[in-house]
Amino acid sequence: MNGFETVYMTTFRRAQLALGSVENVARAIGASVMEIEAWTDGRLVPPPGAFLLAIDIAARSGQFRPAPESP
Repeated sequence: MNGFETVYMTTFRRAQLALGSVENVARAIGASVMEIEAWTDGRLVPPPGAFLLAIDIAARSGQFRPAPESP
């Protein structure tokens, strides 16, 4: 990893916050804990389907909020 937070890392981290653990995210997405950890740490890029499921998990929990409108 190069020190930058990717959208994949942020999304999987938020999915973990939403579901309470990496194990719960793995179960919900149908991936292994090792895969979820690699995607969260930025070591691997998740497949599109897994990424979309993680977005859905995070969005349903309110982990994604719109940016405030600027005046």
